[in-house]
Amino acid sequence: MGFRMKGAKYWQLISHIGLAISAFLIAYLLLSETPAPHYGSFAFILVLQAFGFALSNALIASPLLILMNDERQSAYRDAVPQGFLVVAFVISIAIATMQGCYLWFSLTDFWISISFAVAGFLQQLRWYGRCEWQNRNVRVLLVSDLLFSASLLMGGIALWWFNVVSLLHIGLLLVLVSVIALVPFLASFYASCRQHTDWIVVKQGFEQQGRPALFGVLTVEATANFHSYLVVFGSGSAAFAPIAAAMLFFRPLAVVLGSLLQSERPRLVQARMAGDLKRLLSVTAGIRHVAVASFMGNALILLLLFIYWPALLWPEPDSRQEFLLALVLWSLVAGCRALRSSATAWMQAADLFAPLARVTYLSAAWTIPAVLVTWWLAGPIASLSGVLSGEVLLCLLLWRVMQKHRSQAEAKIAIATPRQTTGLQ
Repeated sequence: MGFRMKGAKYWQLISHIGLAISAFLIAYLLLSETPAPHYGSFAFILVLQAFGFALSNALIASPLLILMNDERQSAYRDAVPQGFLVVAFVISIAIATMQGCYLWFSLTDFWISISFAVAGFLQQLRWYGRCEWQNRNVRVLLVSDLLFSASLLMGGIALWWFNVVSLLHIGLLLVLVSVIALVPFLASFYASCRQHTDWIVVKQGFEQQGRPALFGVLTVEATANFHSYLVVFGSGSAAFAPIAAAMLFFRPLAVVLGSLLQSERPRLVQARMAGDLKRLLSVTAGIRHVAVASFMGNALILLLLFIYWPALLWPEPDSRQEFLLALVLWSLVAGCRALRSSATAWMQAADLFAPLARVTYLSAAWTIPAVLVTWWLAGPIASLSGVLSGEVLLCLLLWRVMQKHRSQAEAKIAIATPRQTTGLQ
């Protein structure tokens, strides 16, 4: 599979599994122990959180991916310009404000709103730390991931054991866990604060990688999560609950993909800059294999649960068929995302942010009307069929563009180093 399961890679696998299990446990406890509106609200908070991570990937991770792996910019490997940390703070404050305001207006509970706002701010800062250390020393990133997953897992088990699972307690637990997981990054944050802001470097990164990546994020958000915003604000948190539950059961896959792609992009960039096409294709294939295997494992577990213990997935028998439809549709969406993950990573590593953004424009232009029409005609669950059609289109467009640029890269390397191309497929 192109991955050597030892050393950092071994711990990387452990961290992926730990993040997936801990995230699933917290969401499942809320699904089974709290009212549907509370779980629906929590699920929408996860959507906002993922949007913040995507903004950080576009405005921070994409420029740093090129900057910190460029031999000509070796000075930035030890300390990132302060400007990127400022951008991270702005994103963190914005997402925290969105989460707090949404919970206040939907649940009118001050302490729940405050706890998730603070947790959202801290988790966005942690994601910035991951963006930085994925290009420097992955072991520091892994320590943070392991601290986060272990603390969250133990905290979730404690809440369940003492029968005190509630949205407020989950919010407070996330605050504590986020503080613990930020500790490995504090030294680098301090080092960045002592650097010059260097807005020129930040601006250059935004113009070359950030701007097209940002437009791509916005259009991908429209493709991937427009149905969430539409159902929550158009039909209410309770109507979103079956969809959110279906999304929950594929959250382990989403966590694994997010962590996998963030940690493997630097290897792709290094292979591209070294002109090593064979290694580039090997890492890309490894990402694809892990993504597809993770999806199949996730889907198989859900199938067995639904056949033998359906009440574990959805406790209400009267609405179980509705939930099953949502689960089937979302499993197809998740499969498409697993398939396209390697193509997306390859294009980002190849600095093809503009072509990637154009692909997402086309997909979003199809998905938004499709989701609106299906929601209007057949209700919240049916809106997932609109999402699925957009994901299928995005997969096809991505693979088409990737193959085009891959052929061009092979031709360039064949001209430059003809003897090294004999082993390529």
